[in-house]
Amino acid sequence: MQIQSSDAPSAEQLDNLSLWDRLRNLPQYLLPQRLITRTVYKLTRITKPWFKNTLIRTFIRHYRVDMSEAAEPNPLCYNDFNHFFTRPLRNGSPLWRRVIRLSAVR
Repeated sequence: MQIQSSDAPSAEQLDNLSLWDRLRNLPQYLLPQRLITRTVYKLTRITKPWFKNTLIRTFIRHYRVDMSEAAEPNPLCYNDFNHFFTRPLRNGSPLWRRVIRLSAVR
């Protein structure tokens, strides 16, 4: 069962979680949150090419990132995963136009 992160799950959705979903998420409840945060922070700032390139390529493949919307479309040019994750979009990209349209509505 897929729960969108932006939606708070209802009690019924939580009751319907599969055993796999419960086991997969168990570590985040058992491990100290600050330790997880510090570890992820450090991992996303590793600049070793073999590590950061593998992490970036895996992320692009898994989430089907359209690099043509980025100001720098070559994923190997980013210093670390954090720079890739917070990359600027090129002007005129479809995603950029949606952001502009949403900000104009406010």
